[in-house]
Amino acid sequence: MWDEIGEGEEDRRGMLQALEEECLNVYRAKVEQVRQHRAQLKREIADSVAEVAAICATIGEPPATVQTACSSLQVINKLSELPAIVADVSINGVMHADV
Repeated sequence: MWDEIGEGEEDRRGMLQALEEECLNVYRAKVEQVRQHRAQLKREIADSVAEVAAICATIGEPPATVQTACSSLQVINKLSELPAIVADVSINGVMHADV
């Protein structure tokens, strides 16, 4: 296709590099959005846990119930990070393979 429209090898490389950089910038922006959203969710969870702990204290419920729930959330949080880690490793692996 490149030869049909008369583009040289140098122009082809430049266009492909620009396209790759643009895709990478979009990917980075999406990753940053996810990080910000995750941080917001963690703050909201911490606020909710504190609120539940205060309620438990008010009604005389032992705080162990809250701590058990929190530790369960931490395990779920670690599991939810796996797809992002795998994607990051995959992207880095692909980029290094291209170089």
